[in-house]
Amino acid sequence: MRKTEIRDLPVPLLPDEIQSFRSELLAGLDKIDELQAQIDDVKAKAKARAKELEGSIEERALRLRHVRGCLATKTEDRPVECYETPFWQEGIVRVYRTDTDALVGTRPIKPSERQLHLKDLDRRAETKRQAESADSREDLARSLVEALSSRNVTQACAFVDATAGKGETLAQRHRVCDLLEAAEVAGKDRKGVKDEIERVREQLGPKPEGEGEAAPALVAVKGGKSE
Repeated sequence: MRKTEIRDLPVPLLPDEIQSFRSELLAGLDKIDELQAQIDDVKAKAKARAKELEGSIEERALRLRHVRGCLATKTEDRPVECYETPFWQEGIVRVYRTDTDALVGTRPIKPSERQLHLKDLDRRAETKRQAESADSREDLARSLVEALSSRNVTQACAFVDATAGKGETLAQRHRVCDLLEAAEVAGKDRKGVKDEIERVREQLGPKPEGEGEAAPALVAVKGGKSE
């Protein structure tokens, strides 16, 4: 009697078996691709989650470093209103905090800032000059009124001479001469007054037509009294 055993040996496949194996192969490859995609998706999500957790850890660590620094210095940086003061000769701007007036920094003066400063100085100088000129004209006008009221011919004529450098227009100075002629300041020597007025008019030159108005304080005087 022969002894038998079972071994795995090549056996030709039937056509149906061949087709079955082909279908299984294709389905198996598709499944592997699907599973690999799932693995990749899980890894991507895990990586994103890990990055999110790492960011959270870094944020908390940054806050703790800030807290440690505050405890070490017993201070904390917070928004504080500051103001700037330019030092033109030094060419710098110093920055101070408003709560303590302590210096917190400096910076160079910008060329545009220096130009604005120079223009501002010019405006201030002009304003001061005009104010001084206005005060001077008011004083001179007051002197004229007093001179006319007191029939002081010499003082009144001296006023006309003084106005030449004080900013009055030519028409205003001629108006002063008109006031002198209209006022009763002739006294005993009317011819002397007329001569003095003519001398002043010659110095002023031709009287302009329709130029300027008399200054408010240069009021007409009649009978030795101001109106």
